[in-house]
Amino acid sequence: MRKHLPDTIIRAEFKDGPLAVTGIGELYQTEAGSLAIGLIRPPELAFVQIDDPAAITGDLRKAHWLLSVENLSYIMAARAGLPVDPQQLRAPAETLILPVSDPLSTASRVSVLLSAITGIATRNVVGFNRSARSAALLAGDVDLLTVGLTSDLESVIASGDVVPLYSIVGDDFSALDPSLPTLDDFLSPDAPDTVVTFVQSARGMGRAFFAPPNTDPADVAALSELMQAIVTDPDFIQDAQLQGIPIAAKSGEALSQQIDALIPSDETARTLILNAYACGLEMSLNPAHTCSY
Repeated sequence: MRKHLPDTIIRAEFKDGPLAVTGIGELYQTEAGSLAIGLIRPPELAFVQIDDPAAITGDLRKAHWLLSVENLSYIMAARAGLPVDPQQLRAPAETLILPVSDPLSTASRVSVLLSAITGIATRNVVGFNRSARSAALLAGDVDLLTVGLTSDLESVIASGDVVPLYSIVGDDFSALDPSLPTLDDFLSPDAPDTVVTFVQSARGMGRAFFAPPNTDPADVAALSELMQAIVTDPDFIQDAQLQGIPIAAKSGEALSQQIDALIPSDETARTLILNAYACGLEMSLNPAHTCSY
């Protein structure tokens, strides 16, 4: 941002984890006429708002979404040798292990919900960073992993060291076998569409920039233009590649539609998502447990 706004004072404050909720509230309370933006992983905070609407000072649906900087195609990947038949996976000899960074991460939330809507129970094991998750799957130390398609992943799929189980969401699976099953092929018969849409929206959305609701429309347009310039800047792209962060911008309009899917205004839809999450957690402790909706 400093490169594109050389004569502007920019102050950055980082609030990870639970502090991100506080940060949202502070941004929503900025004075009209001031310029402030946030960069968050919307799915993580969206689930907080669904679970407890009073926990976040501002409604994420009312934010001005500027741009997403990550947009991968996601699959459920399996270790080599794991059965790929849904029925066998629903009655495994041992609990299926799935690595995550922490219980509140997008990957963790999504995997719990996937257990509920596919009937394939997984136990999340925390403490794995991005590279450690893939390494554990490659070594056969864990069983399943929700992961975005990258050139590195495609190479180990081609070698047979990692097996794609089904596609979850995305626009480009051209490097995989065209006969790869989709999430729809693995769903339980009564899996609610609301929960399926939530999972796909959550997994298909990466980090995103937003401006508070009281931001002047002209400033929103200027900020959107600025963000677009940044994510297409060769220096920015190179730096992101060095850090292993895939850049694939998605417009503010597309983000707003996904936010509406992530935080449904309908109370019945909200209850379905929460019930599915609770059932998925129960399945992690008791794989024989089944969900009903």
